[in-house]
Amino acid sequence: MTRGAGLVLLLLCTPSVGCGGLPCEQTLEPSSDPSSCVPDREAWEATVAPIVQARCGDCHGDLPVFGAPDALVDFDELIRGAFGNRLADRMARRAAMHTMPPPNSPQLDHAELDQLVGWATCGEVHPDPTIGLVVDRQPYTVDVPDNALLPSFDILADGFEVAVDLVDRYFMFVGPR
Repeated sequence: MTRGAGLVLLLLCTPSVGCGGLPCEQTLEPSSDPSSCVPDREAWEATVAPIVQARCGDCHGDLPVFGAPDALVDFDELIRGAFGNRLADRMARRAAMHTMPPPNSPQLDHAELDQLVGWATCGEVHPDPTIGLVVDRQPYTVDVPDNALLPSFDILADGFEVAVDLVDRYFMFVGPR
């Protein structure tokens, strides 16, 4: 029997690392006054909501799971706030940078990405599909023999209760370095 020890690589977004020499960022701000951009409710209901439900809904549904910080289902919540800080803007930015959906989930095709970003920017921005992080490999894992005598440690999450019947719930805890 072997234990799997996983190694997770963090790609830093610089022109030489993580983006294959391509620029890592693109401007998703409309060229006109961004404060006047209010995404259309009818477009949300007709075209964007079904995309978000299909590509994001497993984690960002009515009750977010797997560590998702927000539900992405309520139009009014998505457009609340100042341009650039709304959930709609953050969702479009993460999708355009290919950091969401995560690599092991079905990805947005270019037409879906264009619909989502176009809706969030009131039709003024069309994302460049060549910009952003693209994962093209599975995470590297290594089998560690049982007799490897690796040190062990306990991870304590004070104030967080783990229940026996709790399945597939993801939380990120930050610890000391």
